[in-house]
Amino acid sequence: MRAERTVNKPAKRSFALGYLVIGFIVFMICICFIRLSQEKSAQLKERKAVLAKIENQIEKEKAESAYLDDQAIYRKSEEYIEQQARDNFGLVYPNEIVLEEKK
Repeated sequence: MRAERTVNKPAKRSFALGYLVIGFIVFMICICFIRLSQEKSAQLKERKAVLAKIENQIEKEKAESAYLDDQAIYRKSEEYIEQQARDNFGLVYPNEIVLEEKK
């Protein structure tokens, strides 16, 4: 009977050691997944910040485009042409009195 008991003890130890090794491997895999998750979370935050900057830039560009469209329409108007003729060429309507300041 003694021979059987000594044979069973190493078998129990090998099972316990096997469970310990498996537990350690599972623990290391969990650590790796947590680390990977943290890295992905940081990348996601960074990409969201970049996306916010790009969306802000798009809004600015849309506003600038709308302004330029308005300017293009205004520059085709009679009012703009008249103002440019008055400012650049000194043109006036007939019977219009022009007053100038002395410099």
